[in-house]
Amino acid sequence: MPNLSSRKIKIGLGCFGVVLIMIILAIGAFLSGLDEPLSAPEPTKIKTEVRLEDQTSTIFIPVSGNLQIFEDALNKDVPWRLANINEPQKICLKTKSKLIPDISCRLVGKVERGRIRLTGSGQHLKISIPVSTRIQAQNIGGIVKRETATGSVIVTMRAKLSLSQNWQPSAKVDVDYDWGTKIGIDFLDQRIEFSSRVDPEIRKVAAQIERRLPQLIRNLNARKKAQAIWEEGFTSARAKSDPEIWVRFTPQQIGFAGYTVRGRRLIVNLAARAQTETIFGNRPKDPDVTPLPNLMKSLPPEGIRVHVPFHIPYSVFQKPIEKALQLGEFQTVKMEDGTEVQARFNDVEVFGADGGKIAIGIGLTIEEPISWLGDVEGKIWILARPRLDLANKIIGISNLSVVSRTNSRLFNKLVGAVSKDEIDRAFISKISYDFSKNYDEGLQKADEWLKAEPLEGFVFRGRLISADLERLHIMPEGLIVQARAVGDGRMYYAPGEAASLVAKRRQRRIERERNRASVELRK
Repeated sequence: MPNLSSRKIKIGLGCFGVVLIMIILAIGAFLSGLDEPLSAPEPTKIKTEVRLEDQTSTIFIPVSGNLQIFEDALNKDVPWRLANINEPQKICLKTKSKLIPDISCRLVGKVERGRIRLTGSGQHLKISIPVSTRIQAQNIGGIVKRETATGSVIVTMRAKLSLSQNWQPSAKVDVDYDWGTKIGIDFLDQRIEFSSRVDPEIRKVAAQIERRLPQLIRNLNARKKAQAIWEEGFTSARAKSDPEIWVRFTPQQIGFAGYTVRGRRLIVNLAARAQTETIFGNRPKDPDVTPLPNLMKSLPPEGIRVHVPFHIPYSVFQKPIEKALQLGEFQTVKMEDGTEVQARFNDVEVFGADGGKIAIGIGLTIEEPISWLGDVEGKIWILARPRLDLANKIIGISNLSVVSRTNSRLFNKLVGAVSKDEIDRAFISKISYDFSKNYDEGLQKADEWLKAEPLEGFVFRGRLISADLERLHIMPEGLIVQARAVGDGRMYYAPGEAASLVAKRRQRRIERERNRASVELRK
């Protein structure tokens, strides 16, 4: 007799097998309808560093000398007695009268100067020479034994100084003086003037000073001093420490900007044109030094033009995203078809991606999309293009797109079904950053850097005049907002001042490191 119990077991197992096969086939049919690949590629982290376009800047190089040295040299070179007058008896005055004959006399006297003074302001060098004269007319008309005339005048010379393309100085002197009442004597109601005997001596002195000035200016060694500053200009200066940003200078041309008298100093104003590069990372190699060229015929454009980069780390976006997503808590997410699922966001990472975009990676757990399958986990990536609001100094995002990265076709399908409107509402309003504080602090630091920068015995001083925001760059670890800054500056040789600036900088660095260590200890 057949064993019915055994048959029931076999029939039961057979039915369960059929049902299981049907479920597998049904799930397979469902999964086979999903078009997404098993795994979308993770966004590629950008590797290329940003390179900002080169600019040209003009740095003024003042080479100066003490006017006192020039003044002492002129007083040494020009004799105190400009002329001795010793003329034989001759006609001193033509009377042009038939009744009164021409008057003869013998002239004896001297023309002397006082101390030569050098002053000036702006582009004018002023040379003042007090000139005095004493002339005695003897045997006047055979009647008067002698008469003495004295007079004085301030001779003013205005020198226009120049420098040729091959660095040779020159001077052109204009002489100006007025006797007021011309030196002379009165005889028989006739005026006998002697200024014509003095004027040639004054012109001789002016010519002598005109020849001597270029020699004195040559003693300034403007070319030698400019050569030293020129060679120091082939360098790099740190503009920012975190991240490291350097400005590299490569001098190219030099021009003459005229002479200036300021106080008791005569200044030769030179202007060097340099290429300025903004470089990210470690200190770049200094450019090769080139010989000092001849002076340009025309001056390079004025002003220092450099990029001021503002670094915005991605952490400023990550924190508000994490707060908005309420990490670790299940919440309702709307699907494209209007249905809702429970999802939990686990972690967030943000970095710069290829294609000029920001990648936002979010770990996601979807709660039992099919009751008996359990939770589905994976990672979604949101790609967005950064948007720069120059007027309000705000960085936001736009053009969002979503991809998933998981081995679950079901997860990919679910993520693809999440409403894009929902994503836009959740992220576009949350991912924004007001960098106006970064901007103000960055410009302040740039201005402080320009104020006093020591460079191997030389000091660079300048000021920031203006800055205009231009564009946004994507880097691996943050965004760079680029501003074009314009300032002016000068470089001069001052070893003592440079050493003092270096010591102050070193002390500030020690204090920063001490404060940083103190903060770490408190943690």
